[in-house]
Parts: sequence; C-alpha cells; structure tokens
Amino acid sequence: RLTLEWTVQHACGPEDMGPKSRCEVLVQYMCEDAADAAQTDPLGSVSIRDGSTTDTIPYDQDPDAALADATDAQYGRHEPYTFYRKCATRDRNNGLFNADQNVRDNKGATATRQNPNGNRHGYECPEERDYYPYWHPTPWRD
Repeated sequence: RLTLEWTVQHACGPEDMGPKSRCEVLVQYMCEDAADAAQTDPLGSVSIRDGSTTDTIPYDQDPDAALADATDAQYGRHEPYTFYRKCATRDRNNGLFNADQNVRDNKGATATRQNPNGNRHGYECPEERDYYPYWHPTPWRD
C-alpha cells in the first residue's frame, strides 16, 4: 500500500468550479537496478539516495571527476549523471512558450521559461521537469 499526498499550486477542482479549474495530477516514479546499470555505464547508474548535505551535487564535464562526484554518498541523487549531461549539451526546444522570459540559449535544455538562467538542482533536467509529455528519453515513468 502506498499513500500519496500533494498540494496543488493553482486552481484544481471539479468542473462546476469553472472550466479553468479542471486539472490532471500525474504521478511519476523511477525504479532502479543500480548493479545492472553500473556494469554498462558507471555514470548512468541512478543509485537513488538521500544525501547527508543539502548542497547540490557537483557537475563536472570530465568523466573521471564526474564519477567521483556521482558516487559520493553525501549528495542526494535522483537522476543519473548521463541524463543531465545529455540535457545540458542538447539544444533546448525553441518552439516552447517563453512568455516574457529571456531564456539563455547557451544553456541547452537546462534553460526554460521557468528556469531562464539554467540554474541547476542536482542532475535534474529542467526542460523534462517543466514540460509534459517530454520528447526525449527519461528515467521517469508515468
């Protein structure tokens, strides 16, 4: 048995509250088999874990340094290094709505309307977080 609780930031309710109150809540989850992933790609293994610090896990483009950071248990980790690396190096989807934000194009898919400076939180890919459904491979399941 699994109990879920959440808070909705904006209006969400039955249609009799008005047509703009309709919403859908999507639950995403991730499963891992770190032993299998580590055999094929040490930086691709997820090893989901809570850390002992609230500092963000370092991001180093050098694979040897990245492996040392990725295996340091003091940092929480919810996505693999290779997932973030692909996100940071691919072009962002320029067809997405930007509102009045000046989104930095030199930050790849890490810069979005809701994260225009490409600020980093762990190995999370902001474009994948902010837009659903996502059009690139992701370790998350719906």
